[in-house]
Amino acid sequence: MFTRIINLFAIKGYSVLVICLLLIGMGISITSPYIPLFLTEDFGMSAGAFGVFMAISSLSGVIINSLIAKYSDSGMDRRWIIIVAAFSAALAYSSYLMFHNFLILLLFVTIFNGLAAPVMPQIYAYAHESANASKSDDKTLALSSLRSLVSFGFLIGPLCGTLILVLAGYKGIFLGTAALYLTVASLVFFFLRKMEMANNAVKKKKSGVSLIKNRQIRLPFIHSSPFSFYLLLMPFI
Repeated sequence: MFTRIINLFAIKGYSVLVICLLLIGMGISITSPYIPLFLTEDFGMSAGAFGVFMAISSLSGVIINSLIAKYSDSGMDRRWIIIVAAFSAALAYSSYLMFHNFLILLLFVTIFNGLAAPVMPQIYAYAHESANASKSDDKTLALSSLRSLVSFGFLIGPLCGTLILVLAGYKGIFLGTAALYLTVASLVFFFLRKMEMANNAVKKKKSGVSLIKNRQIRLPFIHSSPFSFYLLLMPFI
């Protein structure tokens, strides 16, 4: 098993992807426990306003990620999608410190969160293409190991977040997370190269899956989003 894991690093760019996903997992788990506290206690949002804020910003990520996924397999350079997404995540976390008006903060976090959403899916897609290009015999292990690194980041992130909060407060939490995403963008820019896609991947037929019209995607939003009634009626409008 140890030999199999070592052989994974023969995949082009695999070591960079390992670091990137570990940092992303840490970044998410550092801030996630403290965003509700910051927005309700420090920023002064009510519970209802916080619910609307999170629903809108989360929905933007689903929509933009779906749109980018639709076109990313047509030959787009995934490196630049990852770089833009990671940079947008850094801006989203910085926005919590820069803006003190509800509507302005909502606007900027919604935009930047939406643009940041593809960062992990595109890293996984890049890893899959890199494993194919490197003719790896252990693609399944390679991808599952990368997913495990995100989970590992979730384990150590809250501890790091607690220490940062004690030492530097919310400013340290958000700026530290932004720095992690800027590190990801820098690593991808300097150390990864564009992957040449196989012809059969470029010529994939469109699946025709619609974010709103697909029942399996729509139903979870019916239970979780304050805009559920609107989403339910969308196919009939």
